[in-house]
Amino acid sequence: MKTRRVFLAGLLLPLLSLSGVVSSHADVTGTWLATLPGSGSSRVLTLQLHQRADGKVLGYIPGGTAQRVVTGGSVSGDSIHLDMEFKDPRVTEIFTLDGSVRRNLIHGTADDGSGPRPIVLHRAAGVLHERRFLFAKPPIGPGEPTGVVDLSVVLGRRDRLVSGGFISQTDCSLFACGGGVTSFSETGSTITVELETGGACPGSGSFTATFDSTTRFYSGTYAFTSCAGTDSGALIGVRSTRTQTDHVGGILAALGRIADDLQARITFTAPYAPVSTHYFHTGKTQADLLAGFNAEVATYDSIDVILNRFRNFKTVNDPDTLPDVDTPIGVDFRDRRTGVPLGGGSGVTFRDADTSTGVPSDTELKFFAEEAGAWVVIGNGEPSCAAPLFSVLPVSETAIRFVTTVGGFNPPSHTVPSDHPGIYLNGTGVSLVSPGNLRLTGISRATYLVSPFRQGLSDHAIDFSVCGSIHGRFGHVVTLIDGLAARLTGGSCTTYNTADEQVESCRFPVDTSVSAGDALGTVGGATAGAFDFGLYDDNHRNAYVNPSRVHDATLHSICPYDYFEPTPREFLLSHVGNGVSFRTEEPRCGTMEIDAAGTAQGLWVTESSPVQQAGDESFFVSLAPDTLTPSTAQLLSIGPASLGAGFMKVITQHSGRVNRAFSEVGPDGLIYCYTGISSFPPRSYFVSLGGDGRLSIEKLDHGSGSGPCVNDPATWAFSSNRVAFVR
Repeated sequence: MKTRRVFLAGLLLPLLSLSGVVSSHADVTGTWLATLPGSGSSRVLTLQLHQRADGKVLGYIPGGTAQRVVTGGSVSGDSIHLDMEFKDPRVTEIFTLDGSVRRNLIHGTADDGSGPRPIVLHRAAGVLHERRFLFAKPPIGPGEPTGVVDLSVVLGRRDRLVSGGFISQTDCSLFACGGGVTSFSETGSTITVELETGGACPGSGSFTATFDSTTRFYSGTYAFTSCAGTDSGALIGVRSTRTQTDHVGGILAALGRIADDLQARITFTAPYAPVSTHYFHTGKTQADLLAGFNAEVATYDSIDVILNRFRNFKTVNDPDTLPDVDTPIGVDFRDRRTGVPLGGGSGVTFRDADTSTGVPSDTELKFFAEEAGAWVVIGNGEPSCAAPLFSVLPVSETAIRFVTTVGGFNPPSHTVPSDHPGIYLNGTGVSLVSPGNLRLTGISRATYLVSPFRQGLSDHAIDFSVCGSIHGRFGHVVTLIDGLAARLTGGSCTTYNTADEQVESCRFPVDTSVSAGDALGTVGGATAGAFDFGLYDDNHRNAYVNPSRVHDATLHSICPYDYFEPTPREFLLSHVGNGVSFRTEEPRCGTMEIDAAGTAQGLWVTESSPVQQAGDESFFVSLAPDTLTPSTAQLLSIGPASLGAGFMKVITQHSGRVNRAFSEVGPDGLIYCYTGISSFPPRSYFVSLGGDGRLSIEKLDHGSGSGPCVNDPATWAFSSNRVAFVR
């Protein structure tokens, strides 16, 4: 089924800011459609409005993407006024509309600053459905996709297009900076979309893309013609959020009720219809939230609440949405509250928050759920981030042989500092329990298709959220408790390679909470005599000279042991080592931050294959302090096979050119020689940092007890076997 309705996007969607007149008996709450002339065809704007008790109007633009928002609105008598803001990477425009309401019609004018133009809005019956997508040009080599576009369509009965638009998130290189969707059709897994943009350089085009349910990606081709010419090529895409107008109306009504009650300065008591009795947000309950409202009422008079900039509604879960772009059920908006202190004085702004920040105090009204047919605020479901976060060991003390540092090495599979420590075990089939109150968010099953020691075997990883920006993962979980094993349905699978293995990873979405001490499964078995315990804080960033080289887990990794209560924390830190030697230097948990700018120390990648960190780390080398005795020894963690993949430990010297501290090797172009405490087969390495910032390394095999490091440095020279590296 193919239809041709057009969204007021790009040039004309920004023309709509509503300002006008409404009947004292009329209510503008509901769904409205406006038609304006466009470049070559008419364009349709969809609005979902909610009228508050004091006449303020909350509004959302289905099909408008996150960059087209209602910034204000009011109803007085028979008049309505709305203001809108429309942004793309190059232009921000403000528009108003003034009109009068007569039952299911609003007659008025829209003005973009160039003068008013007639507009008529019709109240729409039935439910409209919004679907959002992200499309981009595919990456070249290991880079990121370019020209990312946020595209949104509104569909009515029989999935017919009502309105739609697109906005570039980056550089306007795909299609244009913004515009309208003029046609949308879906046959099986294939969508065909026609686009149009106006302005000084009008254009039009189309694309066709087919969805792969295994990878959850669209792939297809596009062509777009504008005054700049015709651009065409391949594109990729993913499904983003989904909602529908009745859901949006329910959420706007709940938030409008809260705002009205704050302005009326009521006493908030439970049960309170807009807030779930199950509300839980970063440790706060419904009682805590209502107590906060009451505290505002007790502190301020003449309270005024402005809620605007509603965007990014998600109320419908889509199992085909890629987890990386999915979001919880909820909405982003701005919440501004002002009042006059009861003790006297001038008015003050006591809250000015936007839920998109992710800060828990800003997002207390962001998350929603549908309960008994009504939309209610539910919270993020996460506990407080106040340390400590963990109260019990994940396995018993007697089961722990030793634990490794964060930022450890085991090349070539872990040539880059490892984002997760490991807990090595006494025995197999050890019971794994939750160390704290966690929210499990996903389970992955790894099957080792090709492996030197575990081919054909499988184990699991459990992803979890702790609170706020902190989340983690248990890896190499051999078995799962029955309740979790039953969740292994409806997942998506990918295959990746490490330096010495090929692995199929299937991920299954999970959303369940567990308490400290709850059983999760068992660890220790044929796939690993240890399990991984990674912890990450999205608000923390480890320092690297070239942070784009490493993946997010490496950037945000933190030490999990530091977040335990004192007794288990001390037990874990006292066991950091390798089973024979233990780390006593601070920080006892180790560090991810090995780079020293302007020196040889740190993370490097081959100049011939400057890849980003992924499964295969054989293109990297790390020259770093030793993980157990960093003040006296250092490591060469070698990924490339041509350099003898593995690691070598050397005693650090602070003079001369043999085993010199990597942090003291500057860009002098000199060759430094490194020979290990014990190395089999016996070998040494030449290392040199050039004035151009490139690092050179060469492996030299030799007999036991000999080697070039004992020779005069004047005789040292690279051969054609040296390998060049960059940051």
